[in-house]
Amino acid sequence: MRYFAWHELVYQRLIASGATNWDRTPYDEYELRPLVTKASREWLQPGQRVLVLGCGTGPDACHFAEAGMRVTGIDISPTAIALAKQQAVDRGLDITWIVGDACDLSCAGRFDAVLDAHMLHCLALAADRTALIRSVASTLVVGGRFIIATMIADAATTFPDTCELDDEGILWTKPSDDFASVDCIEREGRRWIPTRHILRDPSPLRDALAAAGLSIEWQTIVPPGKEGDPAELQIVCRKTA
Repeated sequence: MRYFAWHELVYQRLIASGATNWDRTPYDEYELRPLVTKASREWLQPGQRVLVLGCGTGPDACHFAEAGMRVTGIDISPTAIALAKQQAVDRGLDITWIVGDACDLSCAGRFDAVLDAHMLHCLALAADRTALIRSVASTLVVGGRFIIATMIADAATTFPDTCELDDEGILWTKPSDDFASVDCIEREGRRWIPTRHILRDPSPLRDALAAAGLSIEWQTIVPPGKEGDPAELQIVCRKTA
């Protein structure tokens, strides 16, 4: 089992507690809504094919579908996808849902745009992030856009005592349950799992995008919502060939 399968356990607990999305906000007030709204107005058009990576319970996908896009959502969590399907049905939206690993999109189809719905930073290990970026590039049509929202830290960013950020930007966490993965390590008698990759310098991500034939056309950093949290790096890049 890979480390990102841990998200299924989290979704089981969230939904059992009555939450309808990862942010524990009302379904339509999810954190990425401003970026999804901006993308729908400025970079996308009704009828275009949009893939949402790490769609979770589907609020981003539903928003794109309501704006007239043809939408597919993919997530590793069957529990999240089950709720996403119900939310789409309740809204009368026709969305394709996939339970699967976004690092291999070979069977997903071709898309005009791909949204990283806070999934890239959930790929803690470099090989997985490289695989994802290459997979996204291969599924985009020429001129298609990859819209990214990922964590970036500075000296003011802090982490709980149960987490450690290493020099490679991998955030290691002590799991509070019996979750085990081939990617876990044992240290000081405790199991640690890689849970996030948090940039300190955006240059390696920019280089990886360029190597995959993705040219950045817009970027910004959104300040953290509260002191000590990571900021968010948002990038829109375009497949050039």
